[in-house]
Amino acid sequence: MTRVVFTIGSNPELSSVQALDLAEMLIRRRTAAAFSLGARIRGALDPDRRSEAVTALIKPSPEQLEEIAAVLDESAVLTGPAFANLRSEIGRGADPPPEPQVPEGHGLRPPRTAQPAPVAEETAEDGLLAGETRGRRAS
Repeated sequence: MTRVVFTIGSNPELSSVQALDLAEMLIRRRTAAAFSLGARIRGALDPDRRSEAVTALIKPSPEQLEEIAAVLDESAVLTGPAFANLRSEIGRGADPPPEPQVPEGHGLRPPRTAQPAPVAEETAEDGLLAGETRGRRAS
């Protein structure tokens, strides 16, 4: 019997029957991401193209993960531990990664801020602005 393993998180898996149910629900959503994933799952489970004991690895795009989550949220048919595990893994993937913990002074520089342009100052001795010479301004 073929099983489908999603290459996210802890690699949740569905039986061939569960995966076909999910594929049919995805195809009915009529979005490009959902249709593409549903067709890919169905193709991976095609008995003419696979032997009896096969694991089909499916790597969904972020858009396809959103479609799976929507199907699982809307469906009363797709229930049970395998679907709950898949939904849990999708939820974990949606969380932003934690900020890296770097000890102070180890590789991170503070962001650069715009510095005001230098202002020409008169020198007390000759009344000229800094960078000027008599009869000619500095450029």
